Amino acid sequence: MGPAVADWITAAFTVVLALVTAVLAIATARYVTQTRCLVDETKKSREEARASRLQSVRPRLALSLLYRGPTMAFAQVKNVGQGPALDVDIELAFEPVEGGSLSCEVRRWRFPLIAPGEDHWFAPSHGEGGGVLDVHGLAAAFDRLTLTGTTRDMLGEVHQVDERIEDLPGYRDLNRRALHIWQQEEPARTLTEKVGDPITKELRELAQTIDRSTERLVPPSENGHDS
Repeated sequence: MGPAVADWITAAFTVVLALVTAVLAIATARYVTQTRCLVDETKKSREEARASRLQSVRPRLALSLLYRGPTMAFAQVKNVGQGPALDVDIELAFEPVEGGSLSCEVRRWRFPLIAPGEDHWFAPSHGEGGGVLDVHGLAAAFDRLTLTGTTRDMLGEVHQVDERIEDLPGYRDLNRRALHIWQQEEPARTLTEKVGDPITKELRELAQTIDRSTERLVPPSENGHDS
């Protein structure tokens, strides 16, 4: 074998080796890229699964206005989240209109558990005249409602509560111009269960107490005639 042939074989081998090296480099780069994409997809799927899990147990306390007929207005705190609200520690503030006779009233309230969909009602201050405020009285006395505090989900994560309803007079006027009708599901039954039944029970017990007291104070007549 002459030197020219040997040089040709060496050159061919070098070319083949370079091609093989290039192919291996391309394959390695492609493998690394695919592996990185797979890792990113796995990480993304894990984060989405975690976010979905957190969302499924996350509570959210919302502040709203609740009207029962034309004569009663309440502040409503309702858990509109998917998970229960644990260790609820909140402050509900009724902020009066400027120049009004009422002062700002901040009420702290704690509760161990508010289930999803569960709500609680809070009556506004009655003012000097007493009684329960209606929608017009509420808007005339108070300018805004705020709800602040904390609650915890089932995984132990603490969530901040910061809700507010601004400009109650404007809110009332806007709904009045829109001819909005305040209608709740089965309002009469719900109102009777939450308000009417306890009052009726207390009045009945009071009447029974008065009757017993009257019987003790007034002696029975003799032979059907007063003595």
